[in-house]
Amino acid sequence: CLYLQQESSVYHQIWNFVGENRQVCPLRLAAKFKVKRVREDSEQSEGIRGNVIWIPSWSEGEVSWEEVAASYADILCEPIQAVPVSVPAPASQAADLSLIELFAEASIDGNIVRFPRKLDAADYRRVDAALIALGGSWNRKVTGHVFEQDPTDLIESVIETGTYERPERAENFGFFPTPAALAKLLVQEAQLAPGMTVLEPSAGIGNIAIEAAAIVGAENVLTVELQACNVDVLKGLGFSPVQSDFLTYQPEGKVDRILMNPPFARQADIDHVLHAWSMIKKGGRLVAIMAASVTFRNNAKSVAFRNLVTSHGRLWDNPDGSFKSVGTQVRTVTVVLDK
Repeated sequence: CLYLQQESSVYHQIWNFVGENRQVCPLRLAAKFKVKRVREDSEQSEGIRGNVIWIPSWSEGEVSWEEVAASYADILCEPIQAVPVSVPAPASQAADLSLIELFAEASIDGNIVRFPRKLDAADYRRVDAALIALGGSWNRKVTGHVFEQDPTDLIESVIETGTYERPERAENFGFFPTPAALAKLLVQEAQLAPGMTVLEPSAGIGNIAIEAAAIVGAENVLTVELQACNVDVLKGLGFSPVQSDFLTYQPEGKVDRILMNPPFARQADIDHVLHAWSMIKKGGRLVAIMAASVTFRNNAKSVAFRNLVTSHGRLWDNPDGSFKSVGTQVRTVTVVLDK
């Protein structure tokens, strides 16, 4: 198989070579596209038109996977990555909640990670194993684990995602596309009605926007997205996206509902939700997916946000594995805020 992947996107196209007639069959397409095959005797060209991807088919001969990958990588703005079927990539290590809470206590001084209190033997062994897996090593002289570079992003990724990986395998933990089940949940909790104005910040390829548009109409759904490739996808789905960093965006007027799955890195989800909160009409509602760490981190930012939730809404844990379909075991919560 060839996996064509785009960073910070839910494009995970798996192409397979199956059946007696040697036809190309898409096994999974996470984006909201219809997939159709171009007949060999047809004059129709391959590519993307609207929200339909036209793919080639062969009745005989061998399939050149490199040719297929190159063709669609250009269309989808995606790098080509070949993943050997026989040698799966090693899975990331899962960190249980108590280990995540320990990492939340860590202090970082340059490239050294330390803990403010003495850990018991069992906790130390678990922390030491995780830090070594991330590329650190214990140094008695500085009484901490030393990394070759600033380990802030690595430590934050453990806290925000609940997994830890070696640096050579670490990915961008800032953004996780919204799985279909959670997108439907957000729309359900938002209690949408026809004609309401809805905003999806950092919309990606519009998984949430599509669900909202089915109720309020695409013309009433505002989308904001920074990446040009995703902006093109949103346009193809019938939206009129604003290409912008959401934290610098201001709508022309306040909206009835905001549905969002913001980036998590370095607690950016709190920044995004607070910025969105200022855009809600009185009587409006905001529904967001956030990193589970917002429920237990004790820094001022997290405590203040929990106070906002206590005053204006509620939150609950999403089921374990909610983001497994998009390639991560990140632990998340759903937050509902009413203005």
